[in-house]
Amino acid sequence: MSQVTIVTGLFDIGRDSLNKSFRRPFSYYVENFKKLLSIDYPMVVFGDEELRHIVEARKHAPTYFISTDLNRLRETETYPAIVAARERLREKFSMRPGVIKAPQATLDLYMPLVSQKIYWLRDVARLNPFGSDHFMWVDGGIAGHFKRFSTRYFEGNFRNSLPAYMQNRMFFVLFPIRRDAEELHGFEKGKFDEWAGEPLDHAVRAAVFGGDAASIERTVPLYDEILRATLAEGLMGTEENIMTIMVCRHRQLFDLHRTVSGIPSEFILRHDPLGSFLFKLGWQRIALKRASKRYRRRLLERLHLRERSAPLQVDSLSSK
Repeated sequence: MSQVTIVTGLFDIGRDSLNKSFRRPFSYYVENFKKLLSIDYPMVVFGDEELRHIVEARKHAPTYFISTDLNRLRETETYPAIVAARERLREKFSMRPGVIKAPQATLDLYMPLVSQKIYWLRDVARLNPFGSDHFMWVDGGIAGHFKRFSTRYFEGNFRNSLPAYMQNRMFFVLFPIRRDAEELHGFEKGKFDEWAGEPLDHAVRAAVFGGDAASIERTVPLYDEILRATLAEGLMGTEENIMTIMVCRHRQLFDLHRTVSGIPSEFILRHDPLGSFLFKLGWQRIALKRASKRYRRRLLERLHLRERSAPLQVDSLSSK
């Protein structure tokens, strides 16, 4: 069977300093990262020296640690353009707290970090320390998206399906977005559609993606060109915006998998009968709750408008 090397990474970029809706302590990521380390795949990990002892304690499967100084990201060619685009994003959406308080608009190294994923995947494919046929990026904190994480979700049908997804092409996972949205991750939706060449109703969820060495080499220049060009225009969101534009422009080069939730675990769980059933059950509850909230909000909006438009009732006695 073809071997798949997982590529991942974990860094503390200060997410615990964010607004409550985006705040997560680094300990949350470390806890979920350890769960990812427990799966039985060859793994290459990018991280700073403080992470080394956690990674090197992994003995049940081949493991390769690449010590990485995040401050080097400030020396990349794209860093000045990211800083400028982030300032433009904050000005453009200054009245949208949900945008300007998000990590890509607040944390200096967020976009420089997430935009590196595909470059690091290419670097590992070139290095190929375990002689693998395929290489898959998996976010270090992905275990946090499972209600109950189990290593079995990465085995069986999922593991057996991966080589077909990555044969002479890269695979990406898509999640639904609103066509009439104002932005996605701070990237203006109108511009997003223009760059993609179509009115978008799905975008790439970049928590899991991969390919064979040749397809990764073919893909990175496409990604790099779009990243630089959009930044030059002052447009920035996250790596998911760049990957979405790329797969739309070169759809024939990729194996695309649509999901209904946007939750990164959905793509993995759909390969496991029990996991898929439990996910669908949980997602139906979430969707029902969201629909109920939307209905109540719209009902209140209609009642408010009705009150504002109702004619003024004057007491007949008051005019006498």
